[in-house]
Amino acid sequence: MTGSSVGYVETDDFEQALAAMEKTEVNGRWQAEMGEFFIGLDGRRPDEGMHVLSEYFHLD
Repeated sequence: MTGSSVGYVETDDFEQALAAMEKTEVNGRWQAEMGEFFIGLDGRRPDEGMHVLSEYFHLD
């Protein structure tokens, strides 16, 4: 299986948001259930395989 997926999140502090997410019980379940749908993780969790994209434009 190959492919890409793009998610979207807005936060003032990305690292703080990841740390807060890590502390939730539902995050652990999500990581366990969704891991099979991600490629190229090499033993890492899905959230550790994220590629953060730069914002090039923002329309209000």
